[in-house]
Amino acid sequence: MDTEKIAKDAVDKVEETANDVLEGADKAVSQTRRAVKSAAQKAERAIDEYGHEKNHSIDHLASRAQDWAERSIGVAADSSHRAREQFYRAQERANEYVSDQPGKSMAIAMAAGAALATLVIMATRRRD
Repeated sequence: MDTEKIAKDAVDKVEETANDVLEGADKAVSQTRRAVKSAAQKAERAIDEYGHEKNHSIDHLASRAQDWAERSIGVAADSSHRAREQFYRAQERANEYVSDQPGKSMAIAMAAGAALATLVIMATRRRD
């Protein structure tokens, strides 16, 4: 196997891992949005059940809950965006490293493959 192939395989694995993490971050943001909306709806229902005599207080609480929900969604989306940018930068650095240091990249890829193979072998032996 030549150095370029091993280096390309290592870069592909880094890209695949980064994409998996980004997908997980996107799912986390979606789940957070759903949870925040659900919590806001529950709070609104509870406030509605509390009664109409406290409309001013209830409206204020509902407004605050809605503001909190919107801020939470914004924070989650911002965190996802920052994570995506960090992974893209890491991916770019990995690509540059592989281009600049193909020999070292190959050695790292081989060591990582050997470590992974060792873990798989150890895990399968424990089951037997």
